[in-house]
Amino acid sequence: MRPLPARTAPIIHSLRVGVVFALCLLIPSARPPSPTHDGSIAAPDLAIVQSILPEVFSIEPTADAEGFWQAFDSNRQAIARVGRTLPAANDVIGYRGPTEALVVIDAEFNLLGVRLINSADTKEHVNAVRLATDFFDQFREWRFDDSGSQESPSKPEIDAVSGATLTSLALAKGVMARIGGSRQSLVFPEPIEVDEISDWFPKADYITNSNYSAAVYDAENQRIGQVLRSGAFTDSIAGYQGPTELLFRIRDDNRSNAKDVIIEAIKIRSSFDNEPYVRYCRMERSFWKKFTGQTRRHLAGMTLEQSGVEGVSGATMTSLAIAETVYQTCECWNEQQRLETERQRDRTTLWGRMTHSRIGKWGNDVRLSNAGFACILLMIGLGTVKRLGWFRKRWFRRVWLVTVVVVVGFWSGNMLSMSLIAGWAGEGIAWRLAPGLALIALIALVGPAAGKSNPYCNHVCPHGALQQLIRPSQHSSRRIKLNRKLAWMMTMIPGCSLTIAYLTLLFYPTVELANWEPFHAYLFRLAPTVSIAFAVATLVASAWIPMGYCRYGCPTGRLIEYLRRRATGHRLTVSDGTAIVLLAVALSVRLSG
Repeated sequence: MRPLPARTAPIIHSLRVGVVFALCLLIPSARPPSPTHDGSIAAPDLAIVQSILPEVFSIEPTADAEGFWQAFDSNRQAIARVGRTLPAANDVIGYRGPTEALVVIDAEFNLLGVRLINSADTKEHVNAVRLATDFFDQFREWRFDDSGSQESPSKPEIDAVSGATLTSLALAKGVMARIGGSRQSLVFPEPIEVDEISDWFPKADYITNSNYSAAVYDAENQRIGQVLRSGAFTDSIAGYQGPTELLFRIRDDNRSNAKDVIIEAIKIRSSFDNEPYVRYCRMERSFWKKFTGQTRRHLAGMTLEQSGVEGVSGATMTSLAIAETVYQTCECWNEQQRLETERQRDRTTLWGRMTHSRIGKWGNDVRLSNAGFACILLMIGLGTVKRLGWFRKRWFRRVWLVTVVVVVGFWSGNMLSMSLIAGWAGEGIAWRLAPGLALIALIALVGPAAGKSNPYCNHVCPHGALQQLIRPSQHSSRRIKLNRKLAWMMTMIPGCSLTIAYLTLLFYPTVELANWEPFHAYLFRLAPTVSIAFAVATLVASAWIPMGYCRYGCPTGRLIEYLRRRATGHRLTVSDGTAIVLLAVALSVRLSG
C-alpha cells in the first residue's frame, strides 16, 4: 500500500482524534442500576435505614409523589420518610460516576441522616466514604430554605473525606439535589381560589398564585388585594386531631413595606380538626381580634406565653394551635421576606449581579479546594515557564518536578488515568467538583491533539516526574540497556493494555481499572498495599531502565501519545487499525444492547 501524501496529515490526524472521541462516547456507564419492583424504583433496604433510625420497623413499598417512602415504627406510626438521591442526582459525577445515597428526613424536611448506598467510583474511595462517620455527621447540621423561592437553597459547607474528595463531594451534592430547593406542603398543597376570598374582595375577578400568596385583581385588571396562606410555611402544628390552614388578608397599598405589613383579617381555610371545634373558632370574633390590625413583624416575635392568648371555650386545643400557626407563619414569612430583600439588594451591586447571573450560578457550584487551586496555578505557570525556557535550567527543572510530585501527586491526587477517562467519558466531567483535575485532563488530552508537545507526560505527571528524578545518567553503572528486539516487544505492552482495558470496559463496565496502573498509590491513605507495591516496583525498575514505566508500561501515556500531532501523521499505523476495530466492536455492542 502506497503511503498517503504528507498534505493529508491534518485530515488523518483529525480522523484519529474523532475516532478516539467516538470510542470514549461509546464507553458504557458504570452506574449501578437501582433495584426495581414492578417497574418502579424499590424502597431502600431496611437495614441501612435502621443504621440511622433503629426504631424503624418497616418501610412502605410504594413511594409517594415526591419519591419518598414512609418509614414506620412497630406500632405502624409514620416516623420518617426515606429516599434515594438517584435519579435526581444523575448528573453529579464523582471520580468515575454518580454516587447514590440514602436520605432520611422528618415531616418538616429536616435531615435526620445520610448513608451511602452504592457508587460507580473505585472500591477504595467508596469504602473510605462509607467508614467516615464524621463526614455523615455533618449532614445533621444542614438546613434548607423553605421559603418557596426558586433560588437555590443556601449552600451548606461540607468537609470532604480525605483521599476520597470527589466521591464524598458527589454524595453531598447529590443530597442537595435530592432535597434542596423549593417544596410545597403535602398537607395543604392546593392554591388559593377566587371563591375562597370573595367575601373579602367582592369585586375579585381572578387571582395569580405564587408559592405562598395570591394577588387579587378585578375585571379591569387592577390589583385590589393580596392574600397569604399559612400552609406554605407550616403544616405540622396540630390541634385536637391535626393542623389547620389559615388565610391572611394583607393591607395592599404603597405605604406597606417588607417590615411593617399589616394583617387586616384572618380566617380558617381548612382543618383536620373536628368540625364543632373549628366552627367555634370561626364564630369567636374576639379571638381573631388579637391578631388583626397587627404587623407581621410584631406577630413574628410572639409565642403563646408572651401573647397571653386564651383558647376559645370548648375548642381550646384547636384555637391555641391556630394562634401558634399565626405566629409561626409570620415568623417564616418574615424570614422569607428578609432573604428576598437581601437578594434584591445584592442585585444592585456589581458582584451581586455577577453571582446571580447564569454564569455566576455556575461559578457558585464550583468547589475549589486549596489543592485544586494549587494545581490550577501550576497549570497556568506551566505555559509561562515553557515560553521562558526555564525547563532547560537543571536546578529549576528539579524544583518543578519535586513540586509536581508533592502538589499534583500526594496532596491533590489529580492524576490522569484510564479509570478517570473511562468514568468521565461514560458519565460526564466533574469539573464543578474538581476544577483542578478537569484542567489537568484538558491540558493532557487537548494539548497533544492541538499541538506537537506532550505537556502532561513531560511536565505534570507525578509518576513521570519521579522517574525523571531517579533515572540513571547516560554513563551510570546501574543503567540497563535492553536489546533492540526486547525493547521493541516491550513497547507493545502499553498499547495492548489499553486495548484490553477498553474491551473489558465494553463487556464489564464496572471493572476496577484503577488497579491496572500505579497512580492510585499516590492516594496512600486509601490505596491498598498491592497498589503501593506496584507503584514502588515500577519506580525501582525505572531506576535501572530510564523512564521504564513511561516507555514500556503506561497505557494512559500511550493514549496521549496516540493523540499527539506529528509530522508523520499521514502514515497509517497498526494503532490506527486497532482503533478502527475497537470502534466497530463498540458500535456492535451498543447496537446489540
